[in-house]
Amino acid sequence: MRKYSLEFSIGLIFAALVVGLTWSALAEFVSFLPYILMGVCAAGLVVFMIPWGGNEGGEGEEGAREAYAPKYFAQALLSSLVGVAIIITAAALLNRDRFSKTFDVTDRKVNSLSPETEKFLGSLENEVAVYCIPSANPAERYCEENGYLRSIYAEKTEKIQHGAVDLRDMETMAQVQPAGYSRLVLMSKDNRSEIVGEITESKLTNGLINLVKSKKTIYFLVGNGEPPISFEGQKNYANQVEVLKSRAYEVKEHNLADGPLPEDARLVVAGSATVAYNSVVENELRRLLARGGRLLLTLNPYRSVGMTKFFNDLGIELSPTLLVSNRGATSLGAQLAQLAPMRPPVVIGEFSQSSPITSVMSARDIALADGARPFSFKEVTDDGLKVKHTKLASAFHAAPVTLTDEQRNALQLNGPLGVDPDPGFDPKKTWEVAVQTVIENPERLAEGLPQSPVAMAGDGKTDLQVDGESSKAEDGASEAADGGEAGTTEESKKTAEVVVLGFELAGQYERAAPANAQILPLTVAHLHRDQELISIPTKDFAPKQFALDRNPGAYLFLFAGLLPVAMALTGFYVWMRRRSA
Repeated sequence: MRKYSLEFSIGLIFAALVVGLTWSALAEFVSFLPYILMGVCAAGLVVFMIPWGGNEGGEGEEGAREAYAPKYFAQALLSSLVGVAIIITAAALLNRDRFSKTFDVTDRKVNSLSPETEKFLGSLENEVAVYCIPSANPAERYCEENGYLRSIYAEKTEKIQHGAVDLRDMETMAQVQPAGYSRLVLMSKDNRSEIVGEITESKLTNGLINLVKSKKTIYFLVGNGEPPISFEGQKNYANQVEVLKSRAYEVKEHNLADGPLPEDARLVVAGSATVAYNSVVENELRRLLARGGRLLLTLNPYRSVGMTKFFNDLGIELSPTLLVSNRGATSLGAQLAQLAPMRPPVVIGEFSQSSPITSVMSARDIALADGARPFSFKEVTDDGLKVKHTKLASAFHAAPVTLTDEQRNALQLNGPLGVDPDPGFDPKKTWEVAVQTVIENPERLAEGLPQSPVAMAGDGKTDLQVDGESSKAEDGASEAADGGEAGTTEESKKTAEVVVLGFELAGQYERAAPANAQILPLTVAHLHRDQELISIPTKDFAPKQFALDRNPGAYLFLFAGLLPVAMALTGFYVWMRRRSA
């Protein structure tokens, strides 16, 4: 037996390796079984390694072979260790989740941050908390998908803390106050922002730059009978403005009679006006969109809104209809009439799941409105202007009233309306009352208009990117990211966005249903996408793991069948050659 001590030693090393790999499985049968087996392997190695007894002092080839058994054993042990090291190295390369944190062996450096990001993180002075809000569907694993990228950022600087939020943790959810699911919430000491959807290095870096470098501002138009942002009058935005301020938005009022919109105005809330907008307002809104701005326009269903050509250019046709509660044509209408006998509300629902604004609404969510104005919309390609629409919500169980602009403007804004529904209306019909409109080339909206006084003044701003779109931003913020070489990235096509709501967000039904309070913050969170100050090519930061889930049967045959048999045959061949030598 000792004649083949080298062979038995190699076999024991292999057996010890198998015991180590199957330790937990062996322990399930008998807790101390793996210790016994490992001890047997160790004792056997000692027996075959020590050259006692036998014919180590004998003469001839057999004696020499046994005398040098320890030497051969050491060689075999060293070879086995080298083989194990090669296997471990290969496993690390196949599973780069840990390996690539130190070494990035990919050609495009897809597991490393770009120099722009590393430079910004090195200069970061403010503490930033990054909260990941999971998807409403647990199977989507939203936070797991971007967790690796977040961890790379946190490893580069101690200023960033990150983690996923448990949706059941009401205390943390109340502190973070996300506008919806599937997003990152970035919070500093005095600012806050959100990144929605798939997280890339470009999105996260620019989100951090905007968080520490810029303040998010929303302008509410006043001067045409719009609701104020303070607690004044019967209709105001005060409660919803408090929500926006709690999310680090700066809210300002602006009267166009005092001058055009400031150039830093990227998001404007307009509408619910009691006086129709004239050409001055229309032209200023066109200029806002022409430079890639965002507009939330709410319609007062009891007053003419004006701006006929503006709506025509957007492919939106306002209906002469006024929607009021049907009062009794359906059981829901009767219930709403009991809620407010003088002016029962109109039900708004059927929220679209194809828009990030309303995708967080459930199928059962409804909003209540003091009347509504329906409209239709169509795709626009005239003169190269490209407009894409997404329906956001509909009104249902409503009674239509057909009115001229004169009749509409003569209605009481408070108290009984005194109008009769159109005869023979369909109480089951739904009416489109909210639309999201994306304009690919909005500069055409301002063609032929005199240049804005603000734009004529000039302020030395530098062209940068907004979510892959052209915009203006401060040079200082750009310098923090790319050393001041602003404008060097390739400018992509500019877009603008308009959300039109055919009902008011302020009024007596503001808090009548949870959806009422969500519509404005959700829309603002979507429209106020922060400026992209640097451009980073998209890279896949998902860990490149050697997964067996695609075809486990094939790998089982490889590791449990083919490889062990091949090793056994190879060992038998080597043993036969040694015997015949």
